[in-house]
Amino acid sequence: CSSPPATAIFKVAILPHDSPAQGAGSRRCPAEQTCGMAVRSGDGYVAMGSSFAAGPGLGAAVQGAPKYSGRSELNYPHLVAAELDLRLSDASFSGATIVGLLQGETLPSGVAMAPQVNALTPSTKLVTITGGGNDVGYISRILQGSLPAPLSWLPSVRGARREFDTPAQTDAKFAGLDRAMRELVAEVRRRSPPAEIAL
Repeated sequence: CSSPPATAIFKVAILPHDSPAQGAGSRRCPAEQTCGMAVRSGDGYVAMGSSFAAGPGLGAAVQGAPKYSGRSELNYPHLVAAELDLRLSDASFSGATIVGLLQGETLPSGVAMAPQVNALTPSTKLVTITGGGNDVGYISRILQGSLPAPLSWLPSVRGARREFDTPAQTDAKFAGLDRAMRELVAEVRRRSPPAEIAL
């Protein structure tokens, strides 16, 4: 699989089932390509991630999905599963962090989310992981940065901003995300050895 052009916006890193957790030997391809993934009709597919994967507001909610998960019948995991004729287990949950995908967590909505890795089985052949923004506070930072001056001076807002006061604090958050992603990929490898992983 060749490298994408520099102008490509959407990219996906594919970790073949026999690659180590750190991603050595991973391939980067335009999202519209499968990059030679060894998945076949009827294979099991687990989608994990935050709202980027869940797709809240993209049409009807998935029947029976947990409250506040935001899972849509038109999110990309459902479209991929339909296109490739895969058996989808959609574990995505709006607000989830990469740490939460691995360990479970109580989300800002107050809802307890079980570890999304629980959806994996030894026969899972494809895993997509779409998340990380919540680990580094991208939504809260955008909201705080867009508030007009009177609101931005509120003690609660100023307190929340302290998490991002220095480049070192931001770097620490991204370093933590890197560690969490590596741990998550390693756990996916352990639970589903034959799976291709798309990040």
